[in-house]
Amino acid sequence: MRPTVETKTTTRRKKAPRSLFNKSTVRSMVTKNGQTHTISKKALDTVSAMGDDFLKKLIRKCKMLIQNQPNQVDGQNVTICPRHIIAAANAMQVPGEITEDAVQRAVRHAFDNKGFKNSTIRRKMAAYAGRNWVKKDSNKYIWCIVTTLLEEIFSQAIENKQGEKTRITSQAVYRSIETHPDNLLKPLKSYIGEGRSFV
Repeated sequence: MRPTVETKTTTRRKKAPRSLFNKSTVRSMVTKNGQTHTISKKALDTVSAMGDDFLKKLIRKCKMLIQNQPNQVDGQNVTICPRHIIAAANAMQVPGEITEDAVQRAVRHAFDNKGFKNSTIRRKMAAYAGRNWVKKDSNKYIWCIVTTLLEEIFSQAIENKQGEKTRITSQAVYRSIETHPDNLLKPLKSYIGEGRSFV
């Protein structure tokens, strides 16, 4: 009679989805005037999570605006265009200066192309909150709006330290959003209320 052999069953842990705003993308945002400032792991995770979440909110708002158009028929496929993205940003109270800067960057293609996840953003926009077609250029516009907001966080955090080489912490991130002198980070203020354990 053969001895019974116990077999181990291994369970694979499901990997968390990768952030669009990863370390290399953020690194270019914290480089100012040829000087690269450092960022804590917690601050990186916080900003990455904010970026991912705000991108989702923009997509949701964009699709909601499309569905509420008077000539829109239920179940009708609509192509998401840059004008829909801009309208969603305005509806979410993204300041005009940020949107204008983002649009100029998208038009001139003046953004970090290495960090830009074109196909991933396209998939998210097409499938998230109801299926839609997506015009090719729309990806650039939504990317530029979110990255311009995130860059403003770091610019303010560095300015708060009088531009000296500094380590940006999650506290500095929240402070930048809360105390921005021109209130350009107003759309991100809702994240402050979620506490320091946002991620």
